[in-house]
Amino acid sequence: MMIGRFGTWCAVFFAAVSAAALPPVFSVGPEGGIRIGDSVEFEWMAYQNWRPSFQKSEAMKPAAGFPAISPERFELEAEWQLLDEVKCRFSETVETAGEHAAMCRWKLEFPGRAGAMLVLNGVIPAAELGGRRCTVDGETIELPERAADFKARKWNPAGTVELETSSNRVVLEGEFGLELFSSNGFYRLRISPKRTAQKGSTGETAELTLKITAVPAGIAAEIREAVDKLGTQRPRVLVNQLDTIRKNAETPQGKLLAKRIIGNAEQLLPVPPQPKKMMDPMRMLSTSQQILGRLTTLATAWALTGEKRFAERATAELINAAGFPDWNPQHFLDTAELTLGMALAYDWLYEELTPEQRDQIAEAIIEKGLKPGFGPKTWWVSTTNNWNQVCHGGLIAGALAVADREPELATRIILRAVERLRYSLVASYSPRGAYPEGTGYWIYASDFTALSLDMLDTAFGRNFGLADTPGLSLTGDFIQAMTGPTGYMFNCGDAHTFQKRQFSFAMFSLAKRYNRADWLAPWENSMLDAYSRETPVWKLDDKRLLPLVLTALCPTGEVKTGPLGWFSSESAAAPIAVMRSSWDSDAVYFGLTAGPARRNHGHMDCGAFIYESDGVRWALDLGAQNYSKLEKELHIWNMNQDSDRWKVFRYGPESHNIVRIGGQPPRVNEKGVITTATGNVIEADLTAVFAGGANRVVRRAELLSDRSLTLTDTLQGVKPGETICWQMCTRTDATVQPDGSVLLTQGKASLHLEKSVPGEWEIIPERDFLKSFDQEAGRVKMVRFTVAAPASGTAELAVRFLPGGR
Repeated sequence: MMIGRFGTWCAVFFAAVSAAALPPVFSVGPEGGIRIGDSVEFEWMAYQNWRPSFQKSEAMKPAAGFPAISPERFELEAEWQLLDEVKCRFSETVETAGEHAAMCRWKLEFPGRAGAMLVLNGVIPAAELGGRRCTVDGETIELPERAADFKARKWNPAGTVELETSSNRVVLEGEFGLELFSSNGFYRLRISPKRTAQKGSTGETAELTLKITAVPAGIAAEIREAVDKLGTQRPRVLVNQLDTIRKNAETPQGKLLAKRIIGNAEQLLPVPPQPKKMMDPMRMLSTSQQILGRLTTLATAWALTGEKRFAERATAELINAAGFPDWNPQHFLDTAELTLGMALAYDWLYEELTPEQRDQIAEAIIEKGLKPGFGPKTWWVSTTNNWNQVCHGGLIAGALAVADREPELATRIILRAVERLRYSLVASYSPRGAYPEGTGYWIYASDFTALSLDMLDTAFGRNFGLADTPGLSLTGDFIQAMTGPTGYMFNCGDAHTFQKRQFSFAMFSLAKRYNRADWLAPWENSMLDAYSRETPVWKLDDKRLLPLVLTALCPTGEVKTGPLGWFSSESAAAPIAVMRSSWDSDAVYFGLTAGPARRNHGHMDCGAFIYESDGVRWALDLGAQNYSKLEKELHIWNMNQDSDRWKVFRYGPESHNIVRIGGQPPRVNEKGVITTATGNVIEADLTAVFAGGANRVVRRAELLSDRSLTLTDTLQGVKPGETICWQMCTRTDATVQPDGSVLLTQGKASLHLEKSVPGEWEIIPERDFLKSFDQEAGRVKMVRFTVAAPASGTAELAVRFLPGGR
């Protein structure tokens, strides 16, 4: 059994070739496969009994003097040690064949007959090729959007293959066998070389010659032209004239903010530049965020005042960070945030920098920020979570800043970002703006999404359709709905335990973009006003992007109350619904999530609820725990049913406000279906999540006109005698009353819980559940009761929530 990847010995070799010899669209991935743009990749593979395995890079041993690189030619001769201990002699030649073409030749010589299928394997994401056409020797095939819907085709021989991707028209010319098929969300090309017996020996030779032409098309051509037009004009990162900042600082809201920013910058003047500090063996994110916050503050203070003391202090921070050995690309969020800060300050302060300083900073942005974005740990490029948005956002800033020095690299980065951001934006916001990773990660992802849109619009006058992603124009409604009357967020998933509404650049930027000033009232405007009036002091907290609000201020909107009920829609990745009695601070507020546990930063919280009344969060979600500490003992990023992740109290079923059947955990791959969501009723079918424990599970919450709420769980098909547990997490004082109810109190506020079934309430302190790796929140307890399923297998558990007022 054998499989190998040509060129895996070192991606650096081919990087040199790409710059010297090949058209810019050609490059090599981290393991050596030829890439065309960032969507088509080719690699040599060998199969035995249809069981492929990948050859490790150490198995490819270049001969002395190879690879040999000349201005228009790349050559390699190597010994390739295959997994079945067969050695072959491998040779490769790649050379320029025109402005957009390369001629590729491969020869593999085996000492005996190779008992395997040997192919050059092409891999193209369905998102790049689906819905487009492939033409083989004049025959055109319409490719389904879903790769899984495509039926495999074979041609033997084939001579010309034309592919239309989102960014290039790719043509392969040669003489070969071809199979086009799909698997795991990709379209795949198997290109079979010519195989011949070696004269005078038992050996076998495989040879393949391909002319590959890749002409930029569609959005690729558009972005290339836009980058070329940037020229040397500055500034161009987020603003194209610093007067934008100064004019916004003349508004009533802007004046206060500008004064605070300048005050913060003054606090930074005597502070030495930030050293590189690792938070743990993987991360230095706090260092990157500290530098980003310092640079946005100092650069904005300089833009507002023109005072050299701010420019000089910012320059010291820039030169210091440029001198770091690297920007920690193993955890690319660190690299992206640092690249954003460096790019913005370099661009805004360009005229204040000496030529030597410009060279040093630009080189660091290119070598430590941009180029590592094509390195070995770039899984985030096409993922659908916050990493996609943050990493591409940081790299867009870096690419714009140095586009005059590295136009091809800048084009490649911006093209890839535009293409791949679409993946995450659709998954994150469609169809009504709900964010599947929760409200905490909404801020992180949406801040960088908004920055990306603003940077593209500023530099190019367009964002290539990204702002039209379904749901993005509605996502501010999601944050408004997720904010309870107390100001605490509906913090399902890995949000902070007691997360209140936080400042976000995204709310200001998106409110301006979509003409939704009402999103800023009352929370964002009041937070900004309070912060601006505080005595200046330098602290990072969550305000590292706050100075950039001066690029995105919009007219203050009226306080507009939204609907009493809000629903993400059933097609959302993590369905969620809320309802409230009013928009007053003492209103009753109830929310229910029906998302699957198996999602990025997910918890076993499908069907869980939060509840507020009279200014108190009575039923809460404990949210996230420090990742670094958990990672030392557990594999918390494995989302399988039996993962270590679910052993953590905050992540597993024991801390969430759900029903449990027989003590079994919910099924991680399933989600609930919210069947009703109005201003006074939310109902969810949770049957799939409890499969194996019940035939049907429905949770229904009804908010009545007297402000009471009834939460009813109906279970059918439960094994007679099986335990059914209703549980709720709270941080309030709780006592069981003589009448069988539970009284919750906090200050002068109170809440009674009354259940419809017999049995005793239990009030169990959090510490009784905690393991050595769990983090204690303090004062938390689980209020719960347990019943046995009756002989009929049908049970109905109703709990009334009766607010007692203050």
